[in-house]
This record gives sequence, C-alpha cells and structure tokens, in this order.
Amino acid sequence: MGAPCSRCQPTESDESKIEIHSMTEANGKNKQQLSKPKEKAKQATPEEKEKQATPKTPHHHCSIDQEESPVSFNLDGRKIGDEGAITISKKTGWTELVHLRLQFNSISAAGAIAISKNTIWTNLKILDLGNNHIGNEGAIAISNNTTWTNLKILGLWNNNIGVEGAIAISKNTTWTKLETLGLFKNSIGAEGAVAISSNTIWTNLQTLYLSENSIGDEGAIGISQNTTWKNLKTLVLSNNKIETEGAIELSRNTTWTNLEVLELTNNSIGTEGAIEISRNPTWTNLTILDLPNHAIGTEGAIAIGKNTIWMKLTTLNLSDNSIGDEGVIAISKNTTWTNLHILNLSDTFMGDDGAIAISKNTTWTNLQILRLENNTIGDEGAIEISKNTTWTKLTQLSLLANSIGREGAIALSKNTAWNSLKSIDLWDNPVGDEGSSAIKARWPSTSIIIREEHGLL
Repeated sequence: MGAPCSRCQPTESDESKIEIHSMTEANGKNKQQLSKPKEKAKQATPEEKEKQATPKTPHHHCSIDQEESPVSFNLDGRKIGDEGAITISKKTGWTELVHLRLQFNSISAAGAIAISKNTIWTNLKILDLGNNHIGNEGAIAISNNTTWTNLKILGLWNNNIGVEGAIAISKNTTWTKLETLGLFKNSIGAEGAVAISSNTIWTNLQTLYLSENSIGDEGAIGISQNTTWKNLKTLVLSNNKIETEGAIELSRNTTWTNLEVLELTNNSIGTEGAIEISRNPTWTNLTILDLPNHAIGTEGAIAIGKNTIWMKLTTLNLSDNSIGDEGVIAISKNTTWTNLHILNLSDTFMGDDGAIAISKNTTWTNLQILRLENNTIGDEGAIEISKNTTWTKLTQLSLLANSIGREGAIALSKNTAWNSLKSIDLWDNPVGDEGSSAIKARWPSTSIIIREEHGLL
C-alpha cells in the first residue's frame, strides 16, 4: 500500500479538536494578532472566522479514485458533491481509514446517506462533514450508522440540521467513544439541544460546539441538567439567545468538574447571570471564560472580580459590556488569576480611573495580551499604565481608539518592563508625531500601529 501524502498524514491535533472550530474560535484568542484597523475594532463575525479557517486545497495525491487504503484522507474544499460522496462510500478497500475530512463541499442528504451506509470503516475515528448541506435527512442517516464504534470526533456544523436531525443524533448508541461533537451553525433550537443533553451514551464527551443554534434559555437549561458528561472540557454556546435564566441554570451544574473552556459570546445573560456564573464552585479547572456582549453591567463585573475558584484562568474576555470604571477596578483587584495570559476589556466604558487600577495589578505576572480598545483612556491613564513593571511577558498591547495624546505615548515609550512586546496598537489616538517617534524608538522591531499626520507607522 502506498503511503498517504503529507497532507493526509494524521496529526496529534486531529484527535483533539475539529480544526475549523472558531473560538475558537475557542482558542485562537491565545494567538490574536493586532492588525491595522480602519474603524472601530470588532470581534470577527462567524462568517469571517469561517472564511479565515477555510483550508487550502489538499495535495493532488489525495484522490477519491485511489483504491489503496489511506489512513487519513483530507478532501476539504474539493467541490465534492453527492456523486463524489457516493464514490467514497463504496471504497471497500479503505479498511484502514481513520480520519475522513469532507468540509467545505457540496454534499447533500443523498451523499450523507451513502456515507452512512458504509460498513467497512470500522477504524474510523474522525468524520468531519462540516459546511455541507446534509440537512435532517442526512443527519438521521449518519445517526443510524452502527459501524463506527471507534468514532471520536464528529463534525456536522453548518449543515442545515434542525430539530429532527438533532434528535436522531442524540439517540445514537454506537458512538460510546465520542469525544467531540460539532453542531454549531445549524438550527437545532431548544428542542434539539434538550435532546442532545439527554444522551447518556457519550460518557467520554469532552468538547461540545452548539453555537448559533438559537437554543435559548430552554436549551441551555436542558444542557445544564446533563449529568453524563463528566469529562466535558469545552462548552461553546455562543450566539444562542441565552438570557439570565439559562445562564443561572448553567451555573448550577456540578457535573462538569473538568470544564476548562466556557464560551457564551453574544448572548444576554445580564447582571444576575454573570453573578451566578461567578459563584459556581465546581469549575475549578476553568481556563477560558468568554462573556463578551452580555450586558453584565458593573455588578456582574464586580462579582466576577471576586471569584477565587478559577485559579487556572488564562483568558478572560469581558469586552462589549458596560462595566465602567467601577467594574474594571473590581477586576483589577483580583489576586487569584495568577495564570492570566489574556485580558480583553475593550468597549467597557473604561476611563482613566479604570486604567489606573489595571496598571496597579501585581498579580498578573503571566499577562501576555492586554486589550483595552474603544474606551476613553487619556494621558493620565496611559501614564499610569506605563509605570507597570509586572507584565514582563506582555507581547501585545492594544489601546486603539482611546484619547491618548503626546504625553501618554511618550510615557508608554519609557516603560522598561515590556521587553517582549511584539505589537502595540495606538491607532485613533492623537499621539502626534513626537509621540509616534518615541514609541517607534522604544520598540524598533515591534509591530506598531499609529495614525500619524502623514500616514502610518
């Protein structure tokens, strides 16, 4: 048997995630790069993230016509339709197939049905059909497969799957080894989410992606009541119309003792929801908490700032919440998050008082990325931030769209602790030529984004 091409070789990461996941989405935040903005900084839309994640065309040796059995087969973005999927499903010689990727194609229900009827791929661990058109009928067929007893990762995101398809998937009793289920960007609704949550077979489930499914409070409540997923590490429920009631019930879950990532981006949990989440005593392993655009308010931020359970927290995103200086001050007083790497407080109505408080924190010795964009920080706040000597590992600092002038920029340039800085963003701040020159002189090898009178640095 011929060896598979380099693009078809399985990698260690293949068995730990669905590569297309946003967050990621979940964890691309850890590698955020500050770019030259032309308007108010915003988080990437799901469509933008999808475009960014679109894979390159696989190596030409990866062909559906080959008869020898590949181990890992990457056919992402190859314009494969139902005919191609049917051809693949009939490959009786592919007995060693472990990983099959068919993302970004044009496979509909007929193709999914054909694939589901394959009884040869007994070793299949990863099947990713993301961004096709399989619909309910295709999802039902996939759910009825009893051959893939070793399946660990199933990606069915963005496939027009509704309630009926989700219910069928939830009833599968074959995938006892399933670790990752990607159903984001479908239309499963509350009823579909409740059905998924009722599954008691997936005891090994570690990652569940259900973003953009309009599950609402009812769906969130159903998810919260699951007691089977004791190994759950990543739960992504962004853009789901979850409000206070749903957040409160999620916060009451005591089963997910291994939870590391909780993403609730663009819901409306409100102050009370944030307060209850901050009080959860179970999530001692939480490393990433994403709560942007939630209307958590000052009181919600104060509650989060008082949390002493999340000792492993590395990423906190509270952007697009009107927490104000008082909320930021409360966050700055936290002494528990010694492992914090990324803090995003953009669009939080923070002014100089909040910036001064942040600058005085001496706990975040591992801070690498600090985002304070689109606030009202002026020279006073910038001067105090410049005095911080704790953030010796800081690599990215974004102060985009504030009110920092010449004095603030010059003060920032005098900081002697940020020797690892790779990006500093002062776009849309009136720093002037002297301020720009000072920043450039301090960090000559750093990516610097500043609006100058005659252009950009």
